[in-house]
Amino acid sequence: MAGNDAASGAGYQDEYWVGAYYLAALFAEAFAEGDIGKVTRVEYQRGPLGDVVVYGDSASGQATLDLQVKRRLQVSAKRGDFPKVVRQMWKTVKDQGFKQGIDKYGLVVMRGSKPLKRLGKLAKRAAACTASGPFWTAIDDLNQGEKDVLKAVMDVSESIDSSNVKDVAWRILGSGMVVLEMDPANAESPHRAYLRSWVDSRVHSPRRTEAIVNTIYEFSSQCDKNRGSVDLAGLERKLLSSGHFLTPSLSAPMVVALESMAPVRSEELAPAILGEEPDRFDMDLRHLTSDNVLTDPDEAVRYIADENSLLRSAVNTQKDRKLILCGRSHIPLAALVGYLVGDRGDVRVLDWHPNAEDQCWNWPENDLCAYPHLIRTETGQRGTMAVRFSLSFWVGEDSSASGLPSTIERTVGILDQVVHLSHPELEHCGTLRARSVRSQLQARAYADEFRNVLDSAVSLTSKIDVFYAGPLSVAFEMGRRVASTMHPPTTVWNYEAGKYTWGICLNPRNGQGVGLPKAVFAPDYKKG
Repeated sequence: MAGNDAASGAGYQDEYWVGAYYLAALFAEAFAEGDIGKVTRVEYQRGPLGDVVVYGDSASGQATLDLQVKRRLQVSAKRGDFPKVVRQMWKTVKDQGFKQGIDKYGLVVMRGSKPLKRLGKLAKRAAACTASGPFWTAIDDLNQGEKDVLKAVMDVSESIDSSNVKDVAWRILGSGMVVLEMDPANAESPHRAYLRSWVDSRVHSPRRTEAIVNTIYEFSSQCDKNRGSVDLAGLERKLLSSGHFLTPSLSAPMVVALESMAPVRSEELAPAILGEEPDRFDMDLRHLTSDNVLTDPDEAVRYIADENSLLRSAVNTQKDRKLILCGRSHIPLAALVGYLVGDRGDVRVLDWHPNAEDQCWNWPENDLCAYPHLIRTETGQRGTMAVRFSLSFWVGEDSSASGLPSTIERTVGILDQVVHLSHPELEHCGTLRARSVRSQLQARAYADEFRNVLDSAVSLTSKIDVFYAGPLSVAFEMGRRVASTMHPPTTVWNYEAGKYTWGICLNPRNGQGVGLPKAVFAPDYKKG
C-alpha cells in the first residue's frame, strides 16, 4: 500500500486510479506505460512492490511490471519510504521467477521530483551496461544531483549486503527498474485522457465512455481491497453485469474529432449533423500543446499513427462505417488523420467557421453551388520540390534573392521546382477573411487538384514538401489523396510564429518499403 510518503486516503485513491489506467489499457488491448507490450492482466497487492502488478504480451513473451504507487517520495536512505522501496526492488530482482531483460519493477509517483527523474535516468544508464564494472567506471560523468541519488541507493544496498555494495546497487538499478510519473486521478491529466481514449476506442460514445470509466475505477478499488486478478474476459463480464454495452452501434456514423488546439463541442457540432446520432472518437492532444504550440510532435504522431494506435483500430475494424472528420487542430495532424483514413468511401469533412455570425460547423453552401477553380503556377522542372498551397493566406509571401519564399528555403533548402496552387481571390488581397472553402464538394475538388500535382511529380522528384494555408477540411482531404507507395515521401509542414518549424512525413521510406508516418523538424527547431 502507499506508505508514509503519501496521505493514506489520497494514497488509496491513487492506487485505484493507477489500477484503472491499466484496466482501461487491458480493455482496449493497448500498450501502456512500462514497456511490457499489450496489457493482458492486472493484479493487485500481489508482488514484493505489489500495489499493482501488470502483465503484458511483449516481443520476448509474457512480461510483468511490479509497481508501488506513491503520491510523492523523498529519495533518502535515512528518511521516509525510500529504503523500504529499494529493498522490495531487490527482493523482486532476486525472486526465482523474475525474468531478467523482460520483467520490470519500480514506482508510479503522482508528484515527480528532480531526484526521482535522476533515479530513472540512473536506471536506464545501469540497464545499458552488461556488467557492473562499466557502470561504475563511468560515474565521474554524473552531475552532483545524480551522484547524491546514487549514494542513497548505495547506502540502502550496503544494508542489504555490505560485502557487495556496488554489485547490489547496479542490479537494483539496472535489472528493469522504471520510475513512472503519472496522475490518472487528476481528471485533466494526460494519463486520464489516455484512460478515456482507450475506453472510447471500444464504445465510441462520450456518454458511455464516462460511465464505463467510472465503473472501471470502482472495480479497481474492489480489486485492490480483495487482492484481485483481472484478465480481459473478467473485466468484460464485470462491465456487462453493470449494464454497459461494450460495442458501438455500427449503423451510426462515427465522428472523428481531432483536438490539439481547442475542443470540438458536441452542442456546437449538432446542427451540422441534424438527423444523425453519431458516436464519437476523440483524439484530444491538448495536453501536448502550450498556447496552441505543439510541444511534442513526435508523441502526437505516435499517438495517432503507431501500428497499434486507437485511430487505426477504430478505422480498420469498422471499414463500412460512415466517418465524419472534424477538428480544431494543427494542419499536419489533420493531414495525418486523412492519410490514415485513406480512400474509403463514406467520409464527410466539416469545418469550424469562427467568423460566422453564430460560429458553427455548418457549410455555408451546398454541393450544387459553383466555386472558383485554383490557379496553378510552376517554376523549375526536376529535382527537389515544394508545393505551396494558398487558400486562406498567401504561402511564402516573403521572397529571398533566389525568388523563392525565404521561410520555405530556411526549412528545406534551395528547391529545384515549386508548384503553387492558390485561390484566385488571393491574387489581389493576400488574405481571405471570408470562408475560402464554402462546401464539402469544394474541399474535395481542391484536394483533387493537389492530388494531380502529386501524380505529375512521381517521376520528377524523390520527395515533396507541402506548405499549406487553409481550412482544416482540405487538410483532411489532402492527406486522403496521398498514396503510400505511389507518391514520393510527402511532408506537410506546420507554420507558426513566422516560420515552418516541424512537419509530418506521411509516407517515409525505409529498408522494407513504406514506413510509419514520422515527425520531421526544421534545422532551427527547438522542442517545447
